[in-house]
Amino acid sequence: MNGQPGAAVVIGAGSVGIAAVAAPLTAASVPVVLVSHSPAAARCLQAGVRIVEGDAGGASTTTFRPAAVLCSDDVEAVGAAIAAAACVVVAVPDVEDLALARLLWSGLRRREAPVDVIVCTNVPDEARRLADLVGRLGPTPVGHRFAGALVDQIVTCRMKPVRGLTLRSEGPRRLVVDGAALHGSLPGDSPWASTGDFAGEITRKLCTFSAGHAAAAYVGGLRGHRRVEAALRDPEVELVVREAIREGQAALSSATHPVVVTTRPTVALLRRDPLGGSTRHTAELDELVARYANPVLRDTVARVGRDPRRKLARTDRICRPALLALESGGAAHALAVTAAAASVA
Repeated sequence: MNGQPGAAVVIGAGSVGIAAVAAPLTAASVPVVLVSHSPAAARCLQAGVRIVEGDAGGASTTTFRPAAVLCSDDVEAVGAAIAAAACVVVAVPDVEDLALARLLWSGLRRREAPVDVIVCTNVPDEARRLADLVGRLGPTPVGHRFAGALVDQIVTCRMKPVRGLTLRSEGPRRLVVDGAALHGSLPGDSPWASTGDFAGEITRKLCTFSAGHAAAAYVGGLRGHRRVEAALRDPEVELVVREAIREGQAALSSATHPVVVTTRPTVALLRRDPLGGSTRHTAELDELVARYANPVLRDTVARVGRDPRRKLARTDRICRPALLALESGGAAHALAVTAAAASVA
């Protein structure tokens, strides 16, 4: 394959790469060249991927087929695709991987025009670190830009011997791209949005969405639940999840607005809201809990709670909002309960 001009090359054919990146691009009439990790996975993707999408109100099923599928072992073909691409998206768990850097460099060094490399991440400087790794392999004729992109879409995956790969997803949600790191503005029909405060967007996600999701997984697992949906029907789990989100919301607003807390364990009351009143925070909280409990996902506490050591890091979804709350004199009772549950997961 010599590459498809105008295509988006998506490196990473996992659930996020397909449902949150490749499928929305295809729906926006952008051809997608999907790069998979193995020939077997590539053959599966060529047959099409079922995507079941929706919520408690109903679901629809579509079949996603990329314009082309390549294997990452075929460096020549992937390099040619990158050389002709309109943009490149990286959607893999470990972006600081030398093999990934070599794959990118093989295409970027052939280009005569700069291209944006969009890196799906929850870490503000991860795109820059990947750019540095690629840069150490050698120069490129033109300067390319690496921009982080925040994924805010829950997707689960299931492989069936007969029906192949099925992804289950909530409704599409826009990727938020670090606008300051891009060469130019995003195209008008792009399924992405840009932001001038990418680090702030990551902090907001970690302190609210991710904190509550972690609480559902770890406390739900400790209570013996297998599915996230079932865990949230448990009043004890739901209480901790809601309070963890409230504590994260309070931590975010504490810089300019005081937080008043009670002495009851796992309860923190947000008295004022910088966005215009606690009603808005309550609406956000209710929306998040409904997203976690989406029956279409059939999500498990094992999936959401995987890699607890990483998620217990000071900069991640449990300890970061807890530390922000404590530094401002707020409460972190539910986050402490979540941390304790994660430590024995």
